[in-house]
Amino acid sequence: PIEEDKPAQLVCYAVGDPRPIVQWFKNDMVITESHRVKILEDDLGRSILRFGPAHAIDMGIYKVTARNKSGQTIARCRVVLAETPHAPDSPDASEISGNEILLRWKLPKIDGNSPIICYNVQYKESDDVDWIDAASNIDHEFYLVRNLKPNTNYQFRLASRNKIGWSEKGIPTKSIKTLEEGAPKVQLSRTMRHLQDIVESGQEVVLEESKSHLDYRVEKSPIHWSHEQPTDKYNYISEISRGRFSVVVKGINKSSDEVIVAKLLEYRPDTEMQVDAEFEAIRSLRHERIACLIEAYKPANNTVAVLIQEKLQGVDVLTYLSSRHEYTEQTVANIVTQILDGLQYLHWRGYCHLDLQPDNVVMASVRSVEVK
Repeated sequence: PIEEDKPAQLVCYAVGDPRPIVQWFKNDMVITESHRVKILEDDLGRSILRFGPAHAIDMGIYKVTARNKSGQTIARCRVVLAETPHAPDSPDASEISGNEILLRWKLPKIDGNSPIICYNVQYKESDDVDWIDAASNIDHEFYLVRNLKPNTNYQFRLASRNKIGWSEKGIPTKSIKTLEEGAPKVQLSRTMRHLQDIVESGQEVVLEESKSHLDYRVEKSPIHWSHEQPTDKYNYISEISRGRFSVVVKGINKSSDEVIVAKLLEYRPDTEMQVDAEFEAIRSLRHERIACLIEAYKPANNTVAVLIQEKLQGVDVLTYLSSRHEYTEQTVANIVTQILDGLQYLHWRGYCHLDLQPDNVVMASVRSVEVK
């Protein structure tokens, strides 16, 4: 997405031997530079098509080719104009106590061609006129509203925000009544409680996330086993899934608060060959459509090996699509293209994925179409 009269750029990174020649096209016409449109190259060798600034006329289908004497590869994308999102529908009260109400909601029907960054929740007693802000830094689709009066009717409404700005306020809920004083408290899962605490601490939402560049040096200098204790660096906070010989848990880096996934595998004489084979298969892979291995631990005198990987959103592609009010052919095309991109890389590296199914295609973000 681009904004009218704001700088924008498309970036392509092509690697080959000999070094490939990169060429940009719009609607299958070669792009020529002007005082406003420039084709640059950064220190890392990435080709950058920069608009200074972008205008509505820049919308369209863009293609970039990279070719050398061995052949060529092509990538395409659609550039659209971003705008403020629509408001989400009214939230649902999934749990109620004497002074708390747990709200849940779905993404807005239209995100303005820009991922939803956060939400604002407002509430008021049904007979009041003025709305009260509960929070404006909620970056997930639930919120526990606290400190309400027992046996009282309340209404709630939402607004959503993308990088362009806030939506209008959504339609308020019907009156929702809290229970009598002394009713059992609403129980949150450990993960939900962690996210709720972040919001209540007042942590600001990052409006423009910097997309980190992948370290492709791992392909030539693969990750090695560390013999330290992973718990010296990471805290495990919740279990995600459990298999016959392994457990997958969500964890947090103690120093950076980065959320990760840790796969704990039994490392015994009868399983060590299988564990080593899994580690060998992923230790040198680096691709934007494949979950990255960050570190690997095999502590001395321990029967558990731990693989630390990047944390994805956690929902598979079918769950994501079913959570949408609607989705387009373009959304499906984006997902399929990304899957094929990852598979092409695996085949180039000499690997074959034998269990490709929706459960194994996970959203990197629940708000934008990014799968791994």
